[in-house]
Amino acid sequence: MTSLQSRRPLAPGDDDLARELSLHLQTLQELGPSYSDEVAAAFVRHIDRLIDERLEARLAAASHRLPRARDRRDLGAVAAILGLAIPITAVAGGIAGLGGILLVWAAILVIVWRLTK
Repeated sequence: MTSLQSRRPLAPGDDDLARELSLHLQTLQELGPSYSDEVAAAFVRHIDRLIDERLEARLAAASHRLPRARDRRDLGAVAAILGLAIPITAVAGGIAGLGGILLVWAAILVIVWRLTK
């Protein structure tokens, strides 16, 4: 067992990486030391592409979770507005009658619409 293998086992999904490294090492042995820079650069490009793919997958997964947290906050705001709507409706109805009630509910609906948009 080499010192690289004894450091840590490969994580699931790293089999492709191990295979790619093996292919690059075989290529290096076949071509000789004069091509070592090119073989190393090709392997680094492969690793870079793999890191980018994994990072994009993690960011995509995180972006799917973000709206849910925002939805809960919006739901709380809408619930608070609707909870305040009852006393505001009573005050508006007592002061301005049906016109006041309609005006208050129009404003409430606009606020709720803007929060959920």
